[in-house]
Amino acid sequence: MVLDQSSISKILNKQRQFFATGKTRNVEFRIEQLKLLKQAVLDYQEQIITAIKADLNRPTFESYFELAFVKEINNAIKN
Repeated sequence: MVLDQSSISKILNKQRQFFATGKTRNVEFRIEQLKLLKQAVLDYQEQIITAIKADLNRPTFESYFELAFVKEINNAIKN
């Protein structure tokens, strides 16, 4: 997916408006978002590995190091 400057600006403005609602202050909301992020990474793991190979020319086994942040997500959820 390629985004132009106009599309990026619209997305950014939409995100700023959402942040201004204060909904992100709620701890339960944050935890749910972290869980969704973790699931998305797990669901798209193969596509992420393929993209790392294409963009950074890294061997497949090195790509798994890029996905190690899932453990950090787990830590954030617990704490």
